[in-house]
Amino acid sequence: MKNEKKQMIRYVACACFVIRAVINIPSIVTLFSVMDVAKSRNSTFGIILAAFLISLEIIGEVLVTVSIALSIPNMAIVGSVMSFASLLIRGVRCKFTIFGATDVEFWTSGLFWIVFWGVMSLSMLLGLNKKNTRKLCFAAGFLELIHFGVILPEQIALIDRYGWLFVCENHTYSVNFDLLPVLLLATGAILFGIILPEITEKPKKKKTITKQAQGGAESKLEQLGKLNALLEKGYITKEEFDAKKKQIMKAETR
Repeated sequence: MKNEKKQMIRYVACACFVIRAVINIPSIVTLFSVMDVAKSRNSTFGIILAAFLISLEIIGEVLVTVSIALSIPNMAIVGSVMSFASLLIRGVRCKFTIFGATDVEFWTSGLFWIVFWGVMSLSMLLGLNKKNTRKLCFAAGFLELIHFGVILPEQIALIDRYGWLFVCENHTYSVNFDLLPVLLLATGAILFGIILPEITEKPKKKKTITKQAQGGAESKLEQLGKLNALLEKGYITKEEFDAKKKQIMKAETR
């Protein structure tokens, strides 16, 4: 694979995760916009907690992006675990309904995303075993493709029911669609698996230098061997042999 192609894959993978993070920001804005008309203290607490957890997921996705861009595997571990924890807590703990319009009680996409980030976290934690890590990244990506097929009828029904916008408590909200985020995560995970060796591989400068040194030493021995053959055949004198040998040995010690 050429360097230009690797870089392109890296850029596209970064774009997938960072766009996915940006798409989450309006959800936080929507949550805070309804806080002033929350009917109880429990509803207010639930909104704040949900906004915090969504922020945690956004930060996690940004960390994964930085990890891909700068080849820092440990940052991908932290980012994946943060996103997984955020979605797991939201799926299990945050069971509330915003004015009957948005039901977030263990929603279908949430369940898939919990599994997705769980698999991604596991793949990052197995970073030393590159083969299994890549397989898990690909598995997470294909899981999101299945996710796309599962929620497609739901998303179509959502548009039929609410349209592109819906009004609730004198506020206008846009319907949140999961299809684009699902495709972004699927693409990002698969591309991440493709470029994973470049991210986790450490530079092999020392080994390269050692090989070069060994190659240099062998060439000196070859020179001495050829020089000795010339002496034995009488093509050069002993004085010429000693002078040339001294020159070769000096070059070796530099």
